[in-house]
Amino acid sequence: MFEGEIIDKIQYAINESKDIQKKAQRKNSFQGSEVSVSITSGDHFALALNMLFVNMKGMDILLVIFCLFALIFWGSGLPVYALVFLGMAVFCILYMLFLAYAKSAAHVAGSKAGFGFSQYGLFVKDKSGYMCVDWKNLRARNARRHIFFYYSTFGALIIPKRDLSGAQLETINSFINNFELEKKTSKRKN
Repeated sequence: MFEGEIIDKIQYAINESKDIQKKAQRKNSFQGSEVSVSITSGDHFALALNMLFVNMKGMDILLVIFCLFALIFWGSGLPVYALVFLGMAVFCILYMLFLAYAKSAAHVAGSKAGFGFSQYGLFVKDKSGYMCVDWKNLRARNARRHIFFYYSTFGALIIPKRDLSGAQLETINSFINNFELEKKTSKRKN
């Protein structure tokens, strides 16, 4: 049903992830709309940036605090302290960019991933069959170039929009809207 080869690292992460194992069920078959996409290291970089800068609000708050302290000390005539706090903010940003790059470099570029959309949930195909994550355990973020499906704070599946036809994108967006996946908060209860 799904075409292409699944990235071995994605399969390993799905099989070994305690987050997705708590929320997904192994299924023998799939009925619904399917999507096959190529996942590049740039896609993984976008996912990591999204998780670090968008999904983790605590880091954003920390950066704002560092910048505010830098402004306060600068305005108080203490430029050395202002530069220290500004340096900490820059260090945090560079460190997160390094983490995003390291995550993306670990993945093979141009591999295929198979996803399925049904009323039961989001299906992911791997060598062992299908994993189904119920819609109640997912939240979505529809970015400019990607669609991210979060199954935990640090776990997400990525679908690049460049590989989607208009009908496929419309189907995915209808599932996101029907199950209100963009309106959900990041904290889940099972």
